[in-house]
Amino acid sequence: MDLSKALRMIARRWYVAVCVLVICAAATFSLVSAAAVVYSSEATIILLPPTLKQVTDVKVDTQTNPFLETGIAQTANALASASNSDRVADQLKAAGLDKVTFEVRSFDQSTILLMKVESPSKEGATRAVAIVVDAVQSIASSLQVDASAPQNQLVTAQVLAPPPAAPVESLAAKTKIAMGMAVASVLIVLCATLLFDRVAVHHAERRRRQGMFLDRLALESLEPEQELSGDETQSKLPPPVPADKSRGTTLVGDLVDESSVDCGAKADGETSEKSVRRTAGGSQSLRAKAGR
Repeated sequence: MDLSKALRMIARRWYVAVCVLVICAAATFSLVSAAAVVYSSEATIILLPPTLKQVTDVKVDTQTNPFLETGIAQTANALASASNSDRVADQLKAAGLDKVTFEVRSFDQSTILLMKVESPSKEGATRAVAIVVDAVQSIASSLQVDASAPQNQLVTAQVLAPPPAAPVESLAAKTKIAMGMAVASVLIVLCATLLFDRVAVHHAERRRRQGMFLDRLALESLEPEQELSGDETQSKLPPPVPADKSRGTTLVGDLVDESSVDCGAKADGETSEKSVRRTAGGSQSLRAKAGR
C-alpha cells in the first residue's frame, strides 16, 4: 500500500484514527508522567600543554612526553576513552552513587572534554560531577606518568566551566518516551484503520451477497407461476356459466329473445303509425269531395 492509498483510507475512516489517537495520547501522557525525574549536571575540562619555559629547561638527551608528539587533541580522545571505564564507576559506587550515570565526551580536533552526569536526586548529581572531574584529572596525570613522561612536560587538565550550583531537571528520558510513543501512535493508527477498513468492506460485501442470494430465491419462486403450460392456463380460466334449466334457455338465448322482442315492437309501432297516417289522409280527401 502506497502513501496516497493510506491517506485516503485514513480520510475515509477518520473517526477510527481520531479515537486511536486519543487513546495513544492518553497513554503517552501517563507514561511521561510516570517517568522518573532525572537531574543532570555538566562540567568542562580543557587540556593545556606545558609552558615554553618548562620545555626549554629539558635537556636534549632526556625523554619527551609521547602525548605531546601525538598532539593534544589525540590526548583528549585517549583521556575520554580512559575515563569512560570502570575506574570512575567504581569511585561513584564507593561514594554511594549507584544510580548515577556519567559520560566523558571529547570533540573532534579539540582539547576540550565534556563531562555529564545524571542522578535521580539533585544532591547526587552535584556530588557525582565533582567526583568525575577529579577522576578525569587524576587519569590524565596517571596516563602520562605511566608513559614515562617528564614532569616538566605533562599536559595539565584544568576546569574550564565548573558545574552549576543547582542541577537542572533532564527531559531527555521523557523526550525519548514521547518520541517513541509518537512513532508508535502513527503505526497503531495505520494498523487499526487498515483492520477496520478491511472488516467493514468484508461485512458490506457479505451483506451484498446475501441480498443477491435472497433476490435469486425470490425470482426462482416466481418463475413456476409465470411459465404455465396450455393445460394449466385452461385450468386457471373461470368455469362457464351454467344454463338456466327452469327457463329452458341460456343467458345468451335470453339476450337474443330480448333483442328480437325489441325489434318486433319497433316494427309494430311503425306499422300502426303508417295506418293512422293513411286513415287521416283518407278522411281529409272525403271531406274535400263533400265540400265540392
